[in-house]
Amino acid sequence: MFLLEGGNFILLLGKRTYNQTISILKNKKQLPPIFLELKELIYQKYHVTAINFVYEKIKHNNPENSYSLYILLLNNGDYDKMCEGGYGGYKKNRQKFIADEFYKLALKYNFDTKEHTKDVWLCFNDFHAELKDETNRLASIEAIKFIKGKYSQLPIWDIIPHFCSIVVFYFTKDQVKENYLNGINKAIKQDYFSILKKYDEFNLFEYSSFIVHFDSNEFLDKEYGGNLHYYFK
Repeated sequence: MFLLEGGNFILLLGKRTYNQTISILKNKKQLPPIFLELKELIYQKYHVTAINFVYEKIKHNNPENSYSLYILLLNNGDYDKMCEGGYGGYKKNRQKFIADEFYKLALKYNFDTKEHTKDVWLCFNDFHAELKDETNRLASIEAIKFIKGKYSQLPIWDIIPHFCSIVVFYFTKDQVKENYLNGINKAIKQDYFSILKKYDEFNLFEYSSFIVHFDSNEFLDKEYGGNLHYYFK
């Protein structure tokens, strides 16, 4: 996932893991046998599709030899099945079941040591969200350049992608309203979306649910002191 920090993106899911998962989705890479079997167990038990597994040592942790198993899930629906809802965290019984099954498989496949694979800290990721954010980030480079060129006569202050949506800033609130009424805002969304779909190789985006928010630098200055970090927080 990417977080906006003053107009820049910070990658939370490691680039190597992201690219590896894309290769798995494209059938260019296959999971190791231990994770193929674990994937099937998870699906049979919870009807949840795991795409990839990241097993690694937890940094800066006490005890030092603690390991985690990070499971990347197919979509938000699958992710929700593993969570308590709201801010309740993961379902502990499901964490324990999967961690125990992983330990059994680790012994079967001679995967690392007993000490490392027993009682791993288990967590989940909605990879669908990661994929949408990255697709939008890549498309935004071309789309923003195109829109700023095509609508160079418009008072556009800036265009900023934010996760899987974008925000178009005019200079004033009146300009936001004016360009809504004359259809320009709709045209901008259509132009952006047509470029976005060129990058959408997994068909993640639909026009009706794609969000383009129109706002103003006037509002940003008045309510947030011109600080984009607080605006997007």
